[in-house]
Amino acid sequence: VIGCGPINSETLRFLLADRRPVCAIGLFDLDAARMESFAADLRALGFQGEIAVAPSAEALLGNCDLLAFGTSAVVPSVTTLAMCRPGTTVLH
Repeated sequence: VIGCGPINSETLRFLLADRRPVCAIGLFDLDAARMESFAADLRALGFQGEIAVAPSAEALLGNCDLLAFGTSAVVPSVTTLAMCRPGTTVLH
């Protein structure tokens, strides 16, 4: 999850409600407090897997099967997806 605001909140709420197998979720947001709040909201939704807070958006790229971007940034924070594994699904 890159961007821990309302867009990605709804994206994950849908994925979890759809009973998709999600064992771990990585989070990145420029606002550390927002990441912590997002993690608490995931727990409140019943997510019991690992939640990892990443130091940067790039730190998530090579470790995920699905990337969900939900930011209001005017300038992209990620300029290449070259580090992603083949077959990674990117939601933007």
